[in-house]
Amino acid sequence: MKIKRKIGSGFVIIAAILLLSSMVAVYEFISMRNSIAKLVDINVSSINKANSLQDIIDEYSVKLMESMADDSLPAVPDITVDDRFLSQLQSLVKIADDQQIFDNADSVKYAFVVYMQKTKAAKEIWSGSFKERRAWFVSEIIPVHAQLSGYIRNLSTVSQNLLNVDSVNLTESFYRSIMPCVVAVFSGIVLIFLFNYFINYYVLSPILRIGNGISYYLKAGRKYDVKLENDDELQELNESVAELIDNNRHLQGK
Repeated sequence: MKIKRKIGSGFVIIAAILLLSSMVAVYEFISMRNSIAKLVDINVSSINKANSLQDIIDEYSVKLMESMADDSLPAVPDITVDDRFLSQLQSLVKIADDQQIFDNADSVKYAFVVYMQKTKAAKEIWSGSFKERRAWFVSEIIPVHAQLSGYIRNLSTVSQNLLNVDSVNLTESFYRSIMPCVVAVFSGIVLIFLFNYFINYYVLSPILRIGNGISYYLKAGRKYDVKLENDDELQELNESVAELIDNNRHLQGK
């Protein structure tokens, strides 16, 4: 193999390994970024929707309390026509991809149905005295409101835990994505050392041996007997030098 081809092949191999490792690193990073960004977006959205559910149910209970305490307000706030709660819950389930969220969402929906059933009795209770309304609110609404709020908190907690898990996965994925770069750098360093050894062994060392052989002949008249194992231009050069020195010795009568 020619020297030029040997050196060119070495550079091509180094470039190919570095390019391949870089492509793998870029692919890993893009895949990691897209998947983790999607999961984080889902979990953050789930947390926000769970908080919205709590705000809506708190709003319902506050309306009941205000109506209960102030006779000038409408007898019973009509919260049955407000579909915000179920709409938010359905949208949360739609974007979720974890069984824990599905299970907790079912519990929230069940508790909400119970809450709404309790509020339907308000029309009859509101015709009584304030004391009767308050007793009903404390004994009937507050417990189901607390139960529903507990399920909503569990739903939010699950989403937060999943977000924490995704954060850990993000860190692990980041290190996984940079591993090809680390491998590329390490491989590049190893290849550089190997390439340096190749240049020294197949190029520099033969040139130095040829130079020393010529120097010994010129200074001490020693026979030029440099032998190379190369099968390239350096071997041709060595043979030409040997022939030239041999001819020169014959011309000098040596």
